[in-house]
Amino acid sequence: MTETRRWQPSQYQPAHRSHVPKYVSIYRDLKTAISGGDLVPGEPLPSQRELSQGYGVTLMTLRQALTLLADDGLVNTEHGRGTFVADRPYRLPLGPLGSFAEEMRRSGRRLRTEVLDYARIRAPAAVVARLSLRSELAFRLVRLRHIDDRPLLLQTSYLPLSLGRRLQIEQLADRSLYAVLDEDLEVPVARAVESIQAISLTAEDAETLQRSVHQPALLSNRLTYTDGDRPILDDRAIMPGDSVVISAERRPDDVQVNFIFSTDLATETGPSSTSPSSTTPSRSPM
Repeated sequence: MTETRRWQPSQYQPAHRSHVPKYVSIYRDLKTAISGGDLVPGEPLPSQRELSQGYGVTLMTLRQALTLLADDGLVNTEHGRGTFVADRPYRLPLGPLGSFAEEMRRSGRRLRTEVLDYARIRAPAAVVARLSLRSELAFRLVRLRHIDDRPLLLQTSYLPLSLGRRLQIEQLADRSLYAVLDEDLEVPVARAVESIQAISLTAEDAETLQRSVHQPALLSNRLTYTDGDRPILDDRAIMPGDSVVISAERRPDDVQVNFIFSTDLATETGPSSTSPSSTTPSRSPM
């Protein structure tokens, strides 16, 4: 049986130059090992003592390099356990409107949807207003989306009761809600207004997403419309901050991202968790 060869700092001794600090050279070397696949997500780095001895530097110099890697989101340090290569975040592009499932298929990631709850409920006042409901009754659907077998997105969706009670819930394990609305219920998706803001995970959400309480996260509030500018879907999606990067290709003739103050957010998309700032992309996949 062939023994797996563990990466060691001696394999990538950086060439120290007088104008490049040693910790920068070590940072670049470790970054190359991570991006090149020699160090894979979840793998522990050698201990700080091993690394400092391998590179021939002090612990203080080595820690400066690890700090740069952590700032880049490439490693995580767990007290008492060591330093680990961070999971590669999913890049959520702000592009044409589409479903989260469609985007996952394009990216080659493995998506699994778990329906946690669905019920007829008395909707919060903000949901009633956003969906222009005639009564407080609505349909609530809660799903947990797993990417590559890790929880990534906790999504709570509100629909008018007339639509929600027609859903075949078991189909949502393999199909997007947008597809079911369009293909099965003949309610096409025309446009959506979405805001994304920073929050901290509550104890309940952290447990569901298998993250730490108060860990930074992103909250997406999206209101989807059908033909005739009629609101049909009010979504609230929570994504751990260590797993998602928001990206956009921006051109002078194609406005995709608008910046608003968090104090104005309620007038745009309804109340949500507090946040120091927010953005409202006009179109993005979820």
